Amino acid sequence: FLIRDQTIVYVGKTVNIYSRILEHQKTKNFDRFAFLPIPDDISLDLVESCYIHRFNPALNRSAPMPRRRLQRELAKHVAEAVVEALLGEGDQLQASGKSSGLR
Repeated sequence: FLIRDQTIVYVGKTVNIYSRILEHQKTKNFDRFAFLPIPDDISLDLVESCYIHRFNPALNRSAPMPRRRLQRELAKHVAEAVVEALLGEGDQLQASGKSSGLR
C-alpha cells in the first residue's frame, strides 16, 4: 500500500517489497508505505483485487478482477480453507449428491 496524507493511494503486489518501493519512489507521490505478507498458497492477484475494490486508490490505473469473478474466487478459496481446516492438508471431501436439508 502506498499512502499519502493518511489515504491509501495505490495497492500493488510484489515478491520483493524493497525494490518495488524504490521503483515507485520515481513515479508515485506517497509519504509512507505498508505491506502485508501473504502466504504462498493465497493468490496475490486475488488479495490485490480485494483491496483495490475496497479502497479504490487514485493511482491504480488497471482495473482489478471483475467483482463477480472476485466473489467466486473468494468463495472458492474460503471453501478450500475450511475443508483443509476440517480434514487436514491433502484430504478431500466427496459430494454426496443429496441435499443437506438445510434451509
